[in-house]
Amino acid sequence: MGGNKELPKANFNRALSYMVKSYVGPGCLSLPLAFQWAGVSLGMVMLSIVFAAVVWNLRSILLCKRFYEQHGVRSYADLGQVTYGRRCKNLIETLINMTQLGICSV
Repeated sequence: MGGNKELPKANFNRALSYMVKSYVGPGCLSLPLAFQWAGVSLGMVMLSIVFAAVVWNLRSILLCKRFYEQHGVRSYADLGQVTYGRRCKNLIETLINMTQLGICSV
């Protein structure tokens, strides 16, 4: 195709942007109901805890990917293969496809 183009490097802002667009976007459809059941104060506390956990996990994945880049890791599925084997890579690709399929159907 277009020659030997370099893929853009993953960084924290791109990962956060992806998380917001992919996971939080469709989740916002159920957010008002969750706040109705939990209340505003508990809802904000739980939302803050979940947000912090997601950001921490994304940062951990990015640090892992950067550490394993010398082994040819170019995607999260490749990272799964380097760390846990081929079955993990297949699992990650399947889960990403299922997530995107679910997002498209919302």
